[in-house]
Amino acid sequence: MYYLSTPPTTIGLDVSEWSSFKPERRSFHLSILIPGSLVDEESHLRDKTLTVGLIGRAAAVFRVDEVCIYRDLYGVMDQSSSVNLIASILRYMETPPHLKRKLIGLKPELRYAGILPPLRLPSHTPPKRIDEVVSGEVREAIVERSGAECYVDAGLDKPIKLIGSSPPRGSRVTVRIVVDKGEVYCKLVDPSKLRFYWSFHVSTPDKPLKDILEDYRSSGLVIATSRYGDPIEQLLDELSSKLTSIRNLAIVFGSPREGLREIAGRQGFKLRDYVDYIVNTIPEQGSYTVRTEEAVYATLAIMNIISSRMYRV
Repeated sequence: MYYLSTPPTTIGLDVSEWSSFKPERRSFHLSILIPGSLVDEESHLRDKTLTVGLIGRAAAVFRVDEVCIYRDLYGVMDQSSSVNLIASILRYMETPPHLKRKLIGLKPELRYAGILPPLRLPSHTPPKRIDEVVSGEVREAIVERSGAECYVDAGLDKPIKLIGSSPPRGSRVTVRIVVDKGEVYCKLVDPSKLRFYWSFHVSTPDKPLKDILEDYRSSGLVIATSRYGDPIEQLLDELSSKLTSIRNLAIVFGSPREGLREIAGRQGFKLRDYVDYIVNTIPEQGSYTVRTEEAVYATLAIMNIISSRMYRV
């Protein structure tokens, strides 16, 4: 039997405060690149689920826009199973609770989804009665009926009409609520155009790391993390200044078995030729090895500080 996690409890939670929770959107798009072998060290699905849960939680806390899962063993072995597992768990976590059963359903890889921490992203708006919603509220929804008249489930006690477009039935959409003279309906909205952080998406490119880095570098800044990189304290001001003028930032992490330098060498390229910075974000580490998920938290915490307006003042 496969289990889906229960909706997060609202005990001790101010639902009205959560509904108005709108963290500031960064001036740039933030992507993190995670290796497909992230969970290969774990033998049990429960432990793999916990590890991926830490990545999902970090993505939410630090306002990541994209989690890209790259194939660090490209050309050596097929990593489709591991990549798909990580992606499936992350997408499950990112999906609002009221849409999980309809959009995802029961899957073997989600057997231990019940142990995942809730993300409580801005997109995870709590269920409401239709007479409680206000104009301008943004919600995630699933198309229940398409055609001449389109209705969506937006986490209210009954479906509401979507005007101006008719996406296919079963599609996930982001909508803005309109309350007009007692009538409640909604319109499509592009979440990337919202002025506040909304959520993250997951990508799984099936190509060598070199090609992926080229793609990201062509549109922004790429930072590789490595114990052999330049100490982060030497680059704080330079990176903070850079972040004010870029549109995209990608941060790359190594695998549990290999650092990025080793992965690049095995794939036939020099890491420094395909990234803008190689940075050690945990200088003078006390453990011989740093797990990928630990490096993600340490790095994103630092980037969160130096990209803030308070740091630049």
